[in-house]
Amino acid sequence: MSRFSISLLVENAITEYIDTIGNLRTDILKDFSYLYQFNNSLEDVYLQKYTIAKDSIAVILKDQDSVVGVLIGLPLRYENDTLKTPWIAHNFDTNKVYYFSEILLEEKYRTNTFIQELYATAQDWICSFQKYDYFTFVEPNKSVQELQPDNKFWIDNGYISFNDVMPSLLESNEGQTKESEELNFLIKKIEY
Repeated sequence: MSRFSISLLVENAITEYIDTIGNLRTDILKDFSYLYQFNNSLEDVYLQKYTIAKDSIAVILKDQDSVVGVLIGLPLRYENDTLKTPWIAHNFDTNKVYYFSEILLEEKYRTNTFIQELYATAQDWICSFQKYDYFTFVEPNKSVQELQPDNKFWIDNGYISFNDVMPSLLESNEGQTKESEELNFLIKKIEY
């Protein structure tokens, strides 16, 4: 029997794991404070949207009973205007774009094998709805290469660059926004 398991949680079922996902995010991202500065109240709001957004998912990787990785995603329409703007500007219907917002794994589990299993589980579930036209993910930049799958992973899975650059605003602990590096989207047309 394998010590690893993958679970797919949808919409309100994510609530059961919301604290675990939050703790995992905090543990993984705390070493990258130059990218993401935590504010507990904002973190709660950020994660709560996954419990209420229609078609939202959390794909959980467990090593025995410990959660060691997660992929979270939701339809782009539920994201903030900063993320939706380039899509709207290019006449995409944000109701038809599915956004994989994060794939986070503890360091020793950051292998393409685990990433591929999380991604394949998420992609297969979303494809079963047959109502989305595109998948998207923010292209990893150099500062997060060790956290996220590299571009080769996404290209091997059929993604191409969206070629639209936009600023990302991150909320600091003091409640002030700061500009981070620019974000580029990777996009994949869903074939049914």
